[in-house]
Amino acid sequence: MKSFNQSNVKDVIMSSNIDQKYKEIILLRYGIDVDHVYTYEEIGKKFNLRGKKLREEVEKAERLAFNILKTKSIYDIIIQN
Repeated sequence: MKSFNQSNVKDVIMSSNIDQKYKEIILLRYGIDVDHVYTYEEIGKKFNLRGKKLREEVEKAERLAFNILKTKSIYDIIIQN
């Protein structure tokens, strides 16, 4: 199975068709191409989100990203075989 490093993850996420806001949330939340891992509070300030809405948006971004990465891994395995 393919393992991903930050550069791989960024390339896959940025080339996906998900909304730019969710791409940015993923990169911030996991500290990809930024100087630190952003907390929920920091993400909330950047996107003007709080409470339940903040949690929902971060969780949605994570679901989208994980589905994209999972699909990419499966695709790579099929192509290699």
